[in-house]
Amino acid sequence: MLETVSAIIILVFVISLCLTKDILHPSVIVSGVWMVLLNLYIYCNHPLWNLSEYFCKAILFWVLPFSFTSCLFSIKALKLSRSSIDTPVNVRMYNKLYPYVFLYVCLFVFLLVYYAGGFSFTNIRLFMVGNKFPTILSVLFYLNTFMTVYAFYGLLNIDTLDKKKVLGVIALLLLISVFKSNKTSFLVIFIGILYILKRKKRLKLTSLIYAITILIILLSLVTYNRGDYDFDSDAGLENFMYIYLLSPLTAFDLLLNNEISLNAGAIGSGTFAFLYKIINAFGTNLEIADLGEWVYVPLPTNVFTVMRGFYLDGGYWGIFFMACVLGSIWGILYQLQHKGHKVYIVFYATMISSLFFQSFGDYFFYAFSMTIQYYLFSVILTRGIKCHK
Repeated sequence: MLETVSAIIILVFVISLCLTKDILHPSVIVSGVWMVLLNLYIYCNHPLWNLSEYFCKAILFWVLPFSFTSCLFSIKALKLSRSSIDTPVNVRMYNKLYPYVFLYVCLFVFLLVYYAGGFSFTNIRLFMVGNKFPTILSVLFYLNTFMTVYAFYGLLNIDTLDKKKVLGVIALLLLISVFKSNKTSFLVIFIGILYILKRKKRLKLTSLIYAITILIILLSLVTYNRGDYDFDSDAGLENFMYIYLLSPLTAFDLLLNNEISLNAGAIGSGTFAFLYKIINAFGTNLEIADLGEWVYVPLPTNVFTVMRGFYLDGGYWGIFFMACVLGSIWGILYQLQHKGHKVYIVFYATMISSLFFQSFGDYFFYAFSMTIQYYLFSVILTRGIKCHK
């Protein structure tokens, strides 16, 4: 059964690629990611449990409608104003913000080391996962989203801006990610940079090799500091890859087969957790769906793929409905950036990485506050803010 589903998804990938002729089209990315994951699951000699027919049904309910709607809405014509496309590069604002960005990085690193109790990646990691952040540090974490947008905006306009400043901001952004010990941050930066370089027709084989080498070095550094697996074990690296790439599929299959249960919370809280957090801030006490818990498949994992929240809210039809919704949104975003709308070029760069994290979770709606921040900062940097006395 799984082989048949894999063949169907391979066909969807080929059709999407032929229709869009773009490897970074949402339908191509999503079908391609699941094509790779399923084939790794089928043909790798891994210790994970077998996937049931329920998973096969769920993945078809996700990939097929997402690919269809994203292709459909990326083709449908949208009217755009030329002024929004031809917005000039705001060199003055970029240069004015640069000293503050540099100051922000220094302050962020200093406070993180200070509150962690010393310059130790182990202490910093323990502080990150086991403490409630002081208010000032929480604010600085929010500003990290702005710095990501600032770095992508600079790279998009590197021909007009000071190249040293642009590359310096990217280097500082990577430095922050090292101290955060967050592998996802590296992937967000890496994928966003590749997208912008491809759009600017600057993506060469040499630059891709350099980027991949730097990414592997940084991921290895953070993985070693976090102690995610035993480097001395022969099976350490192999199991590490299975845990991060494939084990969420089996974990979600356990949920589909009722072998584990997650608290579904209030209706819709699995998908729109951000909305319920806002409502609860006004004194209500609505339950929010569990993001996940540790399960063994038999390797340990605590993530349940992008479909987790959609399934908790509406079962298989919840997966199908949200695939149509997200496919439509991504199809529209693709067309807007493809036509040269600068706000959406920057916004697409910040969000495109979420399409590659299909085996982890939903990064569009579940963390919607982050999505909104990326969009608002994209608008501010591309269009600027006019102040009147």
